[in-house]
Amino acid sequence: MFEMNDIKVSDAMNKKPISVKTGIYVSECAKLMRENDIGSLLVEENGILMGFITEQGIVHKVVARGKDPKVVRVEDIMLRNVLTVTPQMELYEAMKLMTRREIRQLPVIDNGHIVGLITRNDVLQIQPTLIELLAERFRTMRNYTEYE
Repeated sequence: MFEMNDIKVSDAMNKKPISVKTGIYVSECAKLMRENDIGSLLVEENGILMGFITEQGIVHKVVARGKDPKVVRVEDIMLRNVLTVTPQMELYEAMKLMTRREIRQLPVIDNGHIVGLITRNDVLQIQPTLIELLAERFRTMRNYTEYE
């Protein structure tokens, strides 16, 4: 039987997240986000996560402060010490982590290198499978208690 803990982050993650290098201007990041219809970018050097930049970060740290996004570089505003997960982590645990920390996305790191990004939207796309698993677990538990 297929179990809830059989679904791993690697089953739902975006395996080709869009990233930028340090040194890029915030205006270029915003353009990339718009062109790809995404709300965040990984900041990396040689496949190693350096930070994370979000639309919200651009608004709060650049636009709202009257700074010029054509002058401000990504490393000046990116989030550092980013919380990450591994591809082997149970998807349920990653979901709990996002909920508890009130974050929408988590970079996926394996052996020190970026291998993906898991977002709330990625989880929603796999949601029918999760609902089936929960329903199966409920049926199994109900059948078990009927025989006690």
